[in-house]
Amino acid sequence: MIMLISFTAFILLALLAVSLLMTPSVYKKSNYLLALLFVLLSIKMLVITVRFWNHQLDAYSLSSIIAVSLGPVIYSYVSSVLEGKRFTPLYIVLHSLLVVVMLILQWEPIEASVIKDILIISSLSFYSIAVAKLIMDNQIDQGQKNDTVERVMGFLKLLAIFLIILTVFDIIIFMEFLWLGTITSPVSLNIAISFLATLSVAITYMWLNRSQFISWLFTAKYQSPAIDAQFTAQEKQQVIEQLKDVVEAEQMYLSSELSIQTVAAKLDVSPRLISNAVNQYLGKTFRRYVNDLRIAHAKRLLTETDNNVLSIMFTVGFETKSNFNKEFQQHVGMSPVAYRKTSRQ
Repeated sequence: MIMLISFTAFILLALLAVSLLMTPSVYKKSNYLLALLFVLLSIKMLVITVRFWNHQLDAYSLSSIIAVSLGPVIYSYVSSVLEGKRFTPLYIVLHSLLVVVMLILQWEPIEASVIKDILIISSLSFYSIAVAKLIMDNQIDQGQKNDTVERVMGFLKLLAIFLIILTVFDIIIFMEFLWLGTITSPVSLNIAISFLATLSVAITYMWLNRSQFISWLFTAKYQSPAIDAQFTAQEKQQVIEQLKDVVEAEQMYLSSELSIQTVAAKLDVSPRLISNAVNQYLGKTFRRYVNDLRIAHAKRLLTETDNNVLSIMFTVGFETKSNFNKEFQQHVGMSPVAYRKTSRQ
């Protein structure tokens, strides 16, 4: 029975990884790391399935390598979402050290299973603390939160809890292994497998139903509509005035879900008319127009408030730290942090 459960989890996690890789999103780079996490967990379930199927096969070596990889991958994913982290060669080397050590131990002639378990527990414990600290350092003031922020932070907190649970399971499995002298089928391992299988089913259900809790993962990139129609100068000028009244005065640009289609629906005009008008009278694309408004608002918040940069990023409508930093750098010529320091001197 437990073999069937682990094999089911393997299939579901593999399908989730493939689905995530194939889905276009503004979080595409971060989603690669999330897909890698699903791949690692999927392989782990496959390894466990094989181990239950043939007790003579030694699948522990591969499983231990995967175990020490989970912490760095989850930490890197959270860093990518919260801070727009770019992974330099030095960063990759530092966070791959335990994985390299585990690889070396596979060729050790001495019995190193206890050493491997200690490394796994150390890795999971260290990254559990590191991920929790990273999330705490990037907490957002209650008054600055919106629905997207709540879902993003909620998802990341669940990942942190997941990593802590994995750590606890591994400690219990290790203690059970020491007491029983076997890892064939300890009770704690069966419970851990059932937990991962249940989790994979729950995620699959949310995935198929595009649950609001994870909908932000699938936020599509903005695409400018094709301009293939002609409109009068009066129509275009009228649209520009409406944009100033609605998008600017009512601060619609603060919504991360704002698009040319939503504005067109509110104004009851064609998206192409808005695109033509903005291009001709403002000399920019609709996306550039909206982002300019967001950056201008961000500059005010950086100067007039003490809100952290992540809070300001979500407040003005950006969904990823990397995109916010890129747009701010292009518009202002420096990073948000540097701008805040300069503006207060």
